[in-house]
Amino acid sequence: MLNCSVREFGAVGDGVTMDTQAIQKALDACHAAGGGRVTIDGGRYLSATIQIRSGVELHLASDGVLVASDRTTDYPEIKSDIWNWQLAPRRNSRCFIYAEGASRIAITGRGMIQCPGARVCELHDSTLWKYRRKEEHFPPRMVFLVCCTDVLLRDFTIKDAAAGWATWILGCNDVNVDNVTMDADLDLPNSDGLHLNCCQDVTVSNCRIRTGDDALIIRAYTSVLKNPTPCERIAVTNCTLTSHSSGIRLAWANDGIMRNCVLSNIT
Repeated sequence: MLNCSVREFGAVGDGVTMDTQAIQKALDACHAAGGGRVTIDGGRYLSATIQIRSGVELHLASDGVLVASDRTTDYPEIKSDIWNWQLAPRRNSRCFIYAEGASRIAITGRGMIQCPGARVCELHDSTLWKYRRKEEHFPPRMVFLVCCTDVLLRDFTIKDAAAGWATWILGCNDVNVDNVTMDADLDLPNSDGLHLNCCQDVTVSNCRIRTGDDALIIRAYTSVLKNPTPCERIAVTNCTLTSHSSGIRLAWANDGIMRNCVLSNIT
């Protein structure tokens, strides 16, 4: 098992230098060693798309910030044999932190994922939204996990999620989301918070989600999966939700089966 800082792999952490390669090297080395922890600490680390593989914990220390680039070209379309990426909502499979088919993965710590939400939007004259996406940008999703097992998301903050959703958890099982904060300007369009799609055995607790669009989404959009599955056995408790759209959204048009979902003590 490996326990390392991204600085050991050449990351600079000055908020200007692109540290993508160093961060990915650290994540890959940790996976190759049989798993362990990769720590973001002591700075602001600017990055494009990175991928977490089985057995790896990405740990955001309290003095560590993982900064998502605001350049669309830094986020290539994700192409995969595991899921039908061509059918991704909004025809967009770009993402910042990605995992597919992985097990025993985690994102933890009291640090922050700083998203480019405000930088990819502009003011416009509308009674519905204060901002709109800039035409040259098609924002990626920030955390996208697909067909993963034994997932832990704990303690960190996602700040100003881009208008491509803070999280999309698709076809995953045994997921624990605890004490996570998602904080975005309420006028940012499509800044969805926690998006659970076709997942099983999920617990969400003690989270604070503030978004312009839907804060908590539970749905069963099955077309995007190779093997369609229900969304079931979801338990959400002790969470505070704030939104200019829906605090809680259940399903969408033409969704599949949703069952055994319990939401309690929600503010």
